[in-house]
Amino acid sequence: MAANADPRKRVREAFQLAQGATLCMGLGLLVWGVAPAAVQRIASRTAVDFQTLGVCSVTLLLGMTFVGLFVLIRGRIEWAMRAALWTGVFLLAGSVLMSLLGGGGTLSLFPALLAGATVFTNWLAITALNAARAESPGPGSTPSA
Repeated sequence: MAANADPRKRVREAFQLAQGATLCMGLGLLVWGVAPAAVQRIASRTAVDFQTLGVCSVTLLLGMTFVGLFVLIRGRIEWAMRAALWTGVFLLAGSVLMSLLGGGGTLSLFPALLAGATVFTNWLAITALNAARAESPGPGSTPSA
C-alpha cells in the first residue's frame, strides 16, 4: 500500500486482508477441530471418546466464531475487526504461554501462524480506517471501502 494512495483504496485493501486472514483462521480452526476426531475414528475404528469430542468442540466453536467475524468484517462492521484482533491476540498469547508452561517447549505453529496473521491484518485494517477518518473532510464521516 503506497503512502500517497487514495485513503478509500487503502481502507478497501486493508479490509480485504483482514477478511482473508480472519476467514483462513476460521477455516483452519474448523479443520484443526475435526482432524483429531477423524484420525481417532479412522485409526481405531471405534467411537470417538468424550474427551476428544470436548476438545474438538471448543476448537470448532472458535473456528465458527472467526467465520462469523469474517462475515461481519465483510459487512464493514468495525467492532468485528477489533474482536478478531483481540481474539487472535488471546489465542496467540495463550498458545505461546501454554508451550512455555508445558515443559516440552513445543509450539504448534499452525494456529500460532494463523493467529499472528489475523492479528496483524486486522491491526492494519483498523489503522488504515483510523488514518482515513483523520484525513476525511467532515466530522463523523467514514470513508466507504
